[in-house]
Amino acid sequence: VLYSGWLRKQSHNFGRDWNRRYFILTPRELLYYRGPSHATARCQIPLISASVKATSAGEKLHMRRFRILTPIREYLLEAETVEEASQWVSEIQ
Repeated sequence: VLYSGWLRKQSHNFGRDWNRRYFILTPRELLYYRGPSHATARCQIPLISASVKATSAGEKLHMRRFRILTPIREYLLEAETVEEASQWVSEIQ
């Protein structure tokens, strides 16, 4: 495990709800769970051909967000703080 913690993830559904999930970063993938005590990952995001982009629209809220782009899907994630978002982006890169 390279890094772990809570992030909010935008749902892929029509309503675009935000769900709080527990993420674990490994050298090859980013996994997320409903919580740290859950044994089964809800999703495994392969990082081999993925890229990560920090979003910055000048607003504090948007500066806490970043995107992970894979060939299959784009994930929009949000950290609790700007510093935490920066740390996630750095660790994923």
